[in-house]
Amino acid sequence: MQLQRSASCGSTEASDALVQLSPADGLEVSVASKSGPMYEDQILSVVRETLARLGAGAASVEVREGGAYDHVILARLEGALVRACGMDEVFLHPLPPGALREGSPRERLRRSRLYVPGSNARSLAFADTFGADCLIFDLEDAVAPSEKDAARFLVRRVLAAMDFSDTELWVRVNPLERGGSEDLKVTLGGRPHGVCLPKTETPAQVSELAGLLYEVEGRYELPW
Repeated sequence: MQLQRSASCGSTEASDALVQLSPADGLEVSVASKSGPMYEDQILSVVRETLARLGAGAASVEVREGGAYDHVILARLEGALVRACGMDEVFLHPLPPGALREGSPRERLRRSRLYVPGSNARSLAFADTFGADCLIFDLEDAVAPSEKDAARFLVRRVLAAMDFSDTELWVRVNPLERGGSEDLKVTLGGRPHGVCLPKTETPAQVSELAGLLYEVEGRYELPW
């Protein structure tokens, strides 16, 4: 994987990380952690292992984090790599959850639904504490256009890494013609319970979504 340009992803806000990439002859990684030198070594290890797995061995990488979990740092690294290299199949592998997510029965109670902005690392970090029957990770109206590409990877990592107990987990994608198909390809790797398609007006749009799900779900062991 060859960096085509410099790119960055994320922020230095609490619970988030800012990852900046630049082309280089070899691999250079620097880390500035709010948590101190001990965590900096862990971040270095995570970044180096990820770059080696993805075949990105020539890059200058700078990570600045403000109390971010490892899965947030990984998501920001993936977002920066996509911006620097373009989308590649290596980003679409399923992520191993701690325990494979079980399906959600049709008759379960759905009294409350909490929408969480898919680009906000701090909101996502605490999304498991509110006790909603259903969490909907929003990639559409709650996410600025410039951050939609990065939000997919953040939601995907959150789905795979965090324990939401018996809360039902959905992803609200963008309309299919405006990035929704890319949202599906990335976020299904986190194995949500369902997908919400916004601004649907015709049966043909639902059929198109079903066709896309059929195309991409074979690579994942989904809980439905």
